[in-house]
Amino acid sequence: MIVPLIFDISTYKPYLQMMYFNEFLHMANKYNMPIIANEYYAAKPSELSRNQNLQGLYNQESVSARYYYSVPDDKDVDKAWKYIISDEFCKSISLEQGGKNDAFVHLMKERNTSFEALLESFIVDIMKRSGEQISAFITIINYPSLEYVAKQNGIKVIHYELGCFRKNEYRNTAMLSEYPLYSRENTGRMSERYEAYLQEEIPAKRKILTNKQILSLFLSPDKLDKLEQYEAEPQYELGCALGWSGDLRCTTLSFFDDSELLFTANRSFGEENVLTRLHPGSPARAYYPIQAINKDASTNPVDFIIKCKRVASILSNVSIEAAFWGRSPYTFLPSASYYKSLHSFDITEPIEIEQSYLNWYAFCWLFPNELLYDPDYLHWRLSGPTELEIYDRHLEHYLKQDRLPSKVLNIPSELSISVIKQMRKLFGKKDI
Repeated sequence: MIVPLIFDISTYKPYLQMMYFNEFLHMANKYNMPIIANEYYAAKPSELSRNQNLQGLYNQESVSARYYYSVPDDKDVDKAWKYIISDEFCKSISLEQGGKNDAFVHLMKERNTSFEALLESFIVDIMKRSGEQISAFITIINYPSLEYVAKQNGIKVIHYELGCFRKNEYRNTAMLSEYPLYSRENTGRMSERYEAYLQEEIPAKRKILTNKQILSLFLSPDKLDKLEQYEAEPQYELGCALGWSGDLRCTTLSFFDDSELLFTANRSFGEENVLTRLHPGSPARAYYPIQAINKDASTNPVDFIIKCKRVASILSNVSIEAAFWGRSPYTFLPSASYYKSLHSFDITEPIEIEQSYLNWYAFCWLFPNELLYDPDYLHWRLSGPTELEIYDRHLEHYLKQDRLPSKVLNIPSELSISVIKQMRKLFGKKDI
């Protein structure tokens, strides 16, 4: 049994994890799994949908364009096997710590005995009612108390987040790790997994795909013509992809923020050579830091990346996405983009990340997001498959979706790309 945890105490973006709650609610109801969540996430959708900031998450057409779950109604929430973290509980911790933001940072950095006692009570009740051992918790945000209680009970913790390839430009991917995704431990784990892949890959003589081959498999069928811009001459020396303004998850790691990113970028490359892109989900919406001189008007990250010779972010997926487009990535805090990126503007010479790493990243590190709803897949990942077993399962999944024969990858790369594009335009699903 796998148990999702959707919990936060956030003021900078209310309902921070609403999309994830709806996603995991769909999964929990489908497989009769429990879900742990804040009281306000489990409110009636008929009421939440009146919130102007949440309306997109309760419009099925809007949701279907990006995600794989059905919009929940009041009955879906009522019937769910829920364990609620009450508003009163959150209020008590906030009073102890001096405020909501202090409480949220405290819980992300330190253990809390009250939180641990609550989680322990949930575990006892879940196992009593189900008669099963909990295999793992799955969470978006890391909490030391969750890690501690899980370890005490022999339960694993899976850290989940969307990957660098996302709808609508790409097929939807995600990431899973046994370590917090924004941590040095996870960076170390990525290094270990990649080295294991190299040891398996070389004896197997596995064909290494080019960036354009990888992109031809991941771009949405109606976006495949963007590949023609792969060799486009960059207009800017550097593109800075900003994060969420006021994101306390970053603050727990470092006070390095977007203003410092732009300050150092302008100093190293000249402000006229730096293009700045806002995060589309930032609570600040249209606010640019004063250091942003050239403001990107692109409607998607691919068009932004193509304009830039290098792409930098604090910890965004856009950095590693840029590497697949042949751009040099800079990442400044531990994240899924950090390993193999540059970490200082003192190095200005463009780099190319080795092709074997990008192959591993695309087919081993990332996974098809729709498999999140398959407990058999999650249990298989918990069983510890080899890197090549993961690679083969994911690649087979993608090829099957588009009715592509595996031999299409073994012909010369340019011909391979041409065939993949033609077949995916004919048979590929726009909503993959």
